[in-house]
Amino acid sequence: MKLMPQSLYGSVEAIRTHAAGRWEGLLARLAPALQPALDRPGRHTYCPVHGGKHGDAFRVFRDVAQTGGGICNTCGDFPDGLALLQWLNGWDFRTTLREVARELGMHGGTDARAPIRPALRPVSTPAPDLVENQRRRQRLQQTWDSALPLTERDAALARQYLANRGLKLPVYPTALRFHLRLPYYTAERQRLGEFPALLALMVAADGQPVTLHRTYLTPAGNKIELPAPNKARKVMAYPADCTLSGGAIRLSPAQGPLLSVAEGIETALAVQQGVPWIPVWAAGSATLLRHLQPSVGVQGVLIWADRDPPAANGKQAGQEAADELRRYLLPKGIRVFILTPPTSRVTRSGKMDWLDVLNHAGAVALRSAVQASGLAVP
Repeated sequence: MKLMPQSLYGSVEAIRTHAAGRWEGLLARLAPALQPALDRPGRHTYCPVHGGKHGDAFRVFRDVAQTGGGICNTCGDFPDGLALLQWLNGWDFRTTLREVARELGMHGGTDARAPIRPALRPVSTPAPDLVENQRRRQRLQQTWDSALPLTERDAALARQYLANRGLKLPVYPTALRFHLRLPYYTAERQRLGEFPALLALMVAADGQPVTLHRTYLTPAGNKIELPAPNKARKVMAYPADCTLSGGAIRLSPAQGPLLSVAEGIETALAVQQGVPWIPVWAAGSATLLRHLQPSVGVQGVLIWADRDPPAANGKQAGQEAADELRRYLLPKGIRVFILTPPTSRVTRSGKMDWLDVLNHAGAVALRSAVQASGLAVP
């Protein structure tokens, strides 16, 4: 089975063509939270999603009027206005196309106000966006195919990384693989070399694979950490006709009425270790956690929230993401239990997640949290 779905949208090229040069106005109207960044193209400001430290968070590209793109050193790279709106507003791809087309005065993928132009290339030549989508699919598939299951002998460094984080897993999820030499690019698209990396398969709400999450590793089995702007983008670029909204990294099959979800991969693995009888998924980021979509049949979701310190805007990303997911799931008839690490175990940085709890208090602390929520513990 191929990694990437092949669905295509006929109006994408027309919308991109008519949006080029108009993106500043489109983004200002469709995402007012971007206005501080739009006032300073190419310069850093606070991330409109998680806040962040000034000068080390988010910016729109200098050519934002033409491309609509931007980048957050934490959330990732959004190469065009469609991707940026999907991320910021939590829209799927079709919704994004519809809203942009509406702002452009387009109907059915065409602009009623624009003159009819002859084709600029032969019909036999694929549209540029379709070529780029296919190129991304091939790169993702090749990366995944060249990676190793964590049970392989040559994947020992990935197992060492998990052990260094305090994780002792009897079974390694098939959604994780290890790549021996993966190119490392900075946020400015500068290639720094090739390094080993832990890969995680990120799937859409319907379970179809979309892209790969990367954790680059040192030879000692630790995470590579570089200061901005050299911070690596965690999520590989994926086709524009796909969306991660509602998706997750499914570390175990969602079997039964309950599902555990967490923001980070390591936090989710800590939950899997401490509460192995409940399947667990990782969202990959606080942004994606907000609209994570459980499988059909799930009746209750345990949200293992991060306890984050307040950002410059006073918001706490982990708790806010958990609260938004609760508001998203309750109208669907799904019971929600938010589990937050105790304040008594907050680290010096002011942050605490359930991996920290596992390492400081053991699996019994996670089981106690489930019991305190009112759910039965085997």
